[in-house]
Amino acid sequence: MQFLCPTRKNARFNTLLCISLLIFAASLAFRLLKLALDPGLGRDSTLYLAWADSWFDTGKYLFYELDGPTRTPPLMPWAIKTLMATGFSSEIVGRAISQFLGSLIPVVGFFFTMRISRNIRIALLAAFILVFQPDLVTFSVQPQRENFYLLFHAILLMAATDAVLNDSTLEWGVCGILLSLAVFCRHEALEFAILVPFALLLLCFFKKISLKQVFVRSAVFFGVFALTFLLLLSFVDFDYKFFFSPWKIVALFNRALQALRR
Repeated sequence: MQFLCPTRKNARFNTLLCISLLIFAASLAFRLLKLALDPGLGRDSTLYLAWADSWFDTGKYLFYELDGPTRTPPLMPWAIKTLMATGFSSEIVGRAISQFLGSLIPVVGFFFTMRISRNIRIALLAAFILVFQPDLVTFSVQPQRENFYLLFHAILLMAATDAVLNDSTLEWGVCGILLSLAVFCRHEALEFAILVPFALLLLCFFKKISLKQVFVRSAVFFGVFALTFLLLLSFVDFDYKFFFSPWKIVALFNRALQALRR
């Protein structure tokens, strides 16, 4: 493997690779320690595991809560259900997914900070904070959707930053893919769909890009988002007519606007 050769050309990449592996290992070790000290399951975790078990047994993702059909996005239960085909229980699979994804978040934080600051010490400090941040550690112990959502959102922010810094149109398509994945974790990810046109218009206002580029990049972003979203709907087999009702979409964007005002 050429990228592991000790040449001057690849020395920086090798260093960053080793650091990212160490961050992942430290993050995973600390989360496993937390799991050993506190192995209990929360209420939401129990619900996700029950949904995955039912989906695995019946082949349908349609459950009812107190106020009607659940509209919880299906990515986490689907991932658990799919990996249960390996023979492991939903709890083991769910915890393994959360531990793995939760351990990746500090690595993404390290590279994101490196991209912005270009200072390895600042990036290491950011990764150190993310490794031991209490909420992130708790999310990693519990088999919930938060780790999927946070990971995709972190990569989405990094990709959007790259698209701006590199003055790239195609990279906004990557952002569209990541946003569709994030929406399949939590509805709140749709807030980013409001922020992207606003950010592009802001760049146009400061004469960093033209108005034509605003429309082109917005079209690429939303076009790829819609295409990926439709592909995910066909790939993840579940009854989505309750989940994507028109009033729900309106309510989500209203919630996103309220969050932006705060």
